[in-house]
Amino acid sequence: MWTVSTKRLGPWLTGVAVLLVGLPAFGAEITWRDDYDQARAQAMAQDRPLLLSFGSADCLWCRKMHATTFRDNGIVALVQQGFIPLKIEAEQYPTLVATLQIRSFPTLLFAAPDGTILHFVDGYVDVERMSKHINQVQMLLHAHRLRARQNALPPQQPPLQSPAIQPVSNPYYPATNQGAFNQAPWGWAPPSYWGMAPAPTSVAPPSAPLWNRYPAAPGACQKGC
Repeated sequence: MWTVSTKRLGPWLTGVAVLLVGLPAFGAEITWRDDYDQARAQAMAQDRPLLLSFGSADCLWCRKMHATTFRDNGIVALVQQGFIPLKIEAEQYPTLVATLQIRSFPTLLFAAPDGTILHFVDGYVDVERMSKHINQVQMLLHAHRLRARQNALPPQQPPLQSPAIQPVSNPYYPATNQGAFNQAPWGWAPPSYWGMAPAPTSVAPPSAPLWNRYPAAPGACQKGC
């Protein structure tokens, strides 16, 4: 009969335990919606922002992101608690994809409950960067709501003050992006927040979202990836 010394296995088992502790925790799942109009209505009714994940049937990176990043327990909790998640297949919504000028997959779109687009993300995103993007969206949503409240104030009342927001480095949006996008100090944002363009129009009705896209980031799927 074979016997194995626990003294010899001890260091090996310790190493395996350390590796397992360092791995992301997977298992939970996001409840993705698949109907754009219903998700828009639900976002308005619950006053929660939208997270739209655009993909295609032949997109390898889309499947990888949904099997890894969107299965991380921490990301699942952030999305489930803070957003109305909607998965968009490009083949089913060609008009929506064309209107938003989405040229690569995966592409993530974050929008306020009223349909105002807050943030775009092109290409595969890992857990760490996804967490940063979600934090950025929360700050953008706060600024958007604050602006709406300011616009609703009577003229005689002083404007509300916004807390300072620290810039966050974002590798997806280098200074080479076109137009006003290269001025945003911490990722894509509606240029109106930096005083460079009129405020974006709300998406109404749900089937007519508005806002122009910039060229896709490198590393994302174009066609047949």
